[in-house]
Amino acid sequence: MDLHAAAWTADTTCEIRPGARRFESWEANYADRLGLGAAVDYALELSIEATSDRLCELAADLRDSLTALDGVSVHDKGATRGGIVTFTVDGVDSVDVQAQLLSQRINTAVAPAGHARLDLPHRGLPSLVRASLHYYNTVEETTRFVDAVHRLRRRLAAVRRSRSQRPRH
Repeated sequence: MDLHAAAWTADTTCEIRPGARRFESWEANYADRLGLGAAVDYALELSIEATSDRLCELAADLRDSLTALDGVSVHDKGATRGGIVTFTVDGVDSVDVQAQLLSQRINTAVAPAGHARLDLPHRGLPSLVRASLHYYNTVEETTRFVDAVHRLRRRLAAVRRSRSQRPRH
């Protein structure tokens, strides 16, 4: 079953969704399968090693740049890290970070705890912002991404300062 057919209810149990959604994992999209075949051919032509090295380098640079920002935490684990970079911004809900980035035409996703049941709740993380890099992304794009997160964080800090400076009645 996939996340369309069932929802995690605890670490070792799930609840099958009512209605027809429970069967979504059984449907096949043949156009997508053909597209996947074409993508595999393309990836093999470019070389898996070359695209993987490029992807990991871009992602490592993005992680380093985000980690250098005050109030931003990168949450990726593992000895080998790929192109998915997950992070949080202190004091800002992940959904709000995603919306603010989207308003600047920067696509990210939110990974809620329910999608990583064995990981996020145990680390006290209700959700993460997920940036998914690809080998074809550019350094300019990752720099723009970091700048957008930095501006978001600065705006939040300015709002907090102005609130703390207001006279109390």
